[in-house]
Amino acid sequence: MTTHRLLWLLLLIIVMTLGCIVVLLDLLQPNDAGPALFRQYVLNPIPPSVAEIRVDHARKIFGYGYTFRFKIARADVTAIVGSRPYRRVQNVEYESGGRLHFEWSPTSWREMAVYPSGKGKPAWFTPDSWQNPEAYAYEERAEKATTYVLLYNEQVGEAYFLAFRGDYTP
Repeated sequence: MTTHRLLWLLLLIIVMTLGCIVVLLDLLQPNDAGPALFRQYVLNPIPPSVAEIRVDHARKIFGYGYTFRFKIARADVTAIVGSRPYRRVQNVEYESGGRLHFEWSPTSWREMAVYPSGKGKPAWFTPDSWQNPEAYAYEERAEKATTYVLLYNEQVGEAYFLAFRGDYTP
């Protein structure tokens, strides 16, 4: 009986150690990954006016979720919007509880869990401070749904870009 307890204790220590290693590797992930992730999820090549790229890995389970914030000029926003079949969306609002709400049309809306409860968002992620930003969305539905949302604030010359992929049940 004592041998079984020792084995369980050893197994628990191994699992906890592996969990700590995963968390540490995530925390030590290089912050210079912004341009590479921008090219992968937003647009390649990076438009000339894009600067100060910030990125956060918002979701890692059952898919992926990335949030970006960057400086950008109007002309380069047009390049991003032209890179996929984006549609203009209305009534964009980042709600408490970490959800982004937008309307495809007056009768069709979408809500995305950007930072679900319990997941801290970075201090720079403040779309709730923007009043009705210019917004575009593109959604691809297959076995997994892929959603891209671009929010643009021309007054400050900044944009947020959300790239999410997860399970989809029609």
